[in-house]
Amino acid sequence: MAPSDTFQRDVRLYIYQQFVETSIAPSTAETAAALSCAVEDVEAAFQALADARHIVLHPGTSMIWMAMPFSNVQTGVTVISGGRAYYAHSAWGAFGIAALLGADSRVFTTCADCGGVLERKISGGAPIDTRGVVHFALPPRQWWDDVGQTSSTILLFTSDEHVDRWCARQGIARGAIVSLAQTWALAKRWYEHRLDLDFRRPTPAEAMATFASVGLDGPFWTVE
Repeated sequence: MAPSDTFQRDVRLYIYQQFVETSIAPSTAETAAALSCAVEDVEAAFQALADARHIVLHPGTSMIWMAMPFSNVQTGVTVISGGRAYYAHSAWGAFGIAALLGADSRVFTTCADCGGVLERKISGGAPIDTRGVVHFALPPRQWWDDVGQTSSTILLFTSDEHVDRWCARQGIARGAIVSLAQTWALAKRWYEHRLDLDFRRPTPAEAMATFASVGLDGPFWTVE
């Protein structure tokens, strides 16, 4: 029997709460113990949440890979907040973690082109330094075709010129270049309510309205 919406909600909230508190995703056994239920019920809920695109599982397993913006494996983007280190699923996700936590944070990564170290601080609810850009190689309508590939190509760069050099080396067309101010605004709208009891994923129309609200519109940002 499919898990109820209420049970899925409880499991989703527990996953996110554990990420916040420990920076690591819980296992099915840990979740079952915390929620006083059978492991088989949690496995079904994990799969239902993955099917609904709330989380991503490692292929062929019930182990959590991502609960965006968090990554359960090491990535090239780290967020430090409250004395704890979190891995982000992408450069955009790093700002999403800061938005979800609602706390002062530091984002650490390297320019994907030159390898230069980049640190950006979020304090008082806004980035202190908005130099650099985030490059989205794939349009939103393709994000879930291969979520691992999508995440690995949402990267922070020192400047537009570095994006162009990286794209040339990779042999791919330039996607969308987004300023750090826009990235932060989008991260807040997209991720800050993931811990809300009634959170739901946006519809395609709502997603495009969110993109447009931070100045991201045009064919690239079309969801369907």
